[in-house]
Amino acid sequence: MNRVILTALVAVFICGCTNPEAEKVAALKKECIEIHDEVMPQWQDIASMSGELKKWSAALAEADSIDSIAQLKTQVNESATLLDSAYDAMGDWMSNYEPDLDQSQSIDSALSYYKSEKERITAVNSLMKLSIENGKQILANRP
Repeated sequence: MNRVILTALVAVFICGCTNPEAEKVAALKKECIEIHDEVMPQWQDIASMSGELKKWSAALAEADSIDSIAQLKTQVNESATLLDSAYDAMGDWMSNYEPDLDQSQSIDSALSYYKSEKERITAVNSLMKLSIENGKQILANRP
């Protein structure tokens, strides 16, 4: 009977001891996905908005080359380029992100990797928000 209780206590002790570094890895992985999930639903909106801007740019190209139209066309093209960059950045991040890296690497390597990925996806998140806001402002001026 004592042996069963001792075995149960040892099992509880072993299971109760978690590696704080492994918990950090899990937390970083979760943060990466949360940052991704915040803007991912807008990914297709970026492609649509970029398409609208490119159509508008093509229409402006057919207009007279008055300085104000040329300046507007430049703004439209720059906004479309920014949207395309944000779209590509999210696609690149998703293609290169390794959610199971912690299963095959040391905890230190995984911790370093997920810290880096958190920085990358945070930059993508910011770029997407910036490009969407810029695109909306430019499209709001469309006649």
